[in-house]
Amino acid sequence: MSECTPLQEWFKTLEGMWTLRKRISGGHRFAGEAQFRQQGTGRYHLREQGELVLASGQRLAAAQSWVWHLDREGGLRVDYPEDRGGQNYHHSMLVPFRSGWTAMGKHLCGQDVYVARYRFCGENTRKQQLLVAHEIKGPAKDQRICAAYSRPNATLS
Repeated sequence: MSECTPLQEWFKTLEGMWTLRKRISGGHRFAGEAQFRQQGTGRYHLREQGELVLASGQRLAAAQSWVWHLDREGGLRVDYPEDRGGQNYHHSMLVPFRSGWTAMGKHLCGQDVYVARYRFCGENTRKQQLLVAHEIKGPAKDQRICAAYSRPNATLS
């Protein structure tokens, strides 16, 4: 049996509940929770749910799901879940960054370019934080979404 790399060990700690806050261009925001559930080695189902508050003040229930994979080469692959077609959203290489890991993924959807930047921070589960920034540019969309995942009752620095 082979030993896990530091990245594989860190990726395992994603499992469980997270507090989730998003800022969306145009003055919209989202608050809720996210849960990573393991679905085999190096594979997690991510379910986000909470409340989306539009700039107008309208409040809506919102939810979405993703499947995250860590491949043998240290790449992060994010896919749509099977009920949304199961296609690949993007793939990027995770590289060490300070006390964590960082990655960037990019893909084309029609004529719009989606760029996602991931930053995994924290040396233990009490201080873990995951930051994700999506920038969408093109003729159909011009949007930025910044998401911060942290552990409930985390002691972040």
